[in-house]
Order: sequence, then structure tokens, then C-alpha cells
Amino acid sequence: MRTNVARGSYLSLGAACLPLVAFALSCGGTRQKTNPVVDTIRPLFVEELKLAVTISPDANQQSPVAVDLVMIYDPNLLDPIAKLAAKDWFVQREQLQRDFPDGFQLWRWEWVPGQQISAQRIRFNPRRVKGTLLFANYFLPGTHRAKVDPLKQVSLVLGEETFSLRNP
Repeated sequence: MRTNVARGSYLSLGAACLPLVAFALSCGGTRQKTNPVVDTIRPLFVEELKLAVTISPDANQQSPVAVDLVMIYDPNLLDPIAKLAAKDWFVQREQLQRDFPDGFQLWRWEWVPGQQISAQRIRFNPRRVKGTLLFANYFLPGTHRAKVDPLKQVSLVLGEETFSLRNP
């Protein structure tokens, strides 16, 4: 008889906990809570540049292409960096990063010809950005540099001799 009483109390305790467990599971992490104040303020501080990338099978004479996206924060750096050809940028960037650690932000990639790339999503603070440049390190001579509007979606096409940018 004593075992029956104990078993019954465990069953009633389990029955009492079942609604609590169900409630806890229904509040799980799959649903993201939103805060209207944060959702209103967030665009003032964070934007996202979407960079679609297409790489030709014969890009850069069938060799990998290094690509740098540079968001410049220091207005004194905008003109000097904007005048650099890609070859010069790739030689000087390490020193520029040491000299101006807060002057710009850099995203670096290296892609091989024909590689399939998902769109790159780059989060940044639009209030800090003074200019945005893209450099591609091609074998052939040329500037291989372009200004980018970070507030627009950009499509980058890496071709055989150079690249092109489009706003789809």
C-alpha cells in the first residue's frame, strides 16, 4: 500500500509539472522577440551592404583574384586611398592598417575562377563611413578600383581582365 501512495504522489507531481514544461517549450528560442524602440533606432547605427559576386571561369587569366572592400572612416584618408591603383593598395594596406588602425575597415576575400559565391552581407555603421572602395588584384595593369555606394545592393562580376560593378 505504501508503494501505491508514493507512486501516486509522483504521478500527481508529474501531472502538475507537465503544463510548466509545455509552457517553457512554447517560449523557446525559435521566436525572436522584437523591441519597437530598438527596431526604430537600429537603422541609424547599422546598415547592411549586400554584395552579389559572379566569377568568370577565366577570371584573372584563370588565377585566383584577391578582392578588398574598404570602408573609410577617416576623411583625411579618403582621397589618398581613392587615388591608389589596386597593385599599390595591396602592397600598402598592411602599413596603412598599422598607421591608421581606426581609419578604415577592411573585408578581404580571395576567389578562384568559376567559384560559386553566395551573396556577401557586410554590416556597417553608415554614420561613420566617408567613402567605400573596392580593389581587385588582377595580373594585368590597370587601376582595378571602384567606388561603391554601400547603401545600395551591388553586383560584382570578376572577368578575365578586370571587374565590373552594377546596381541591380
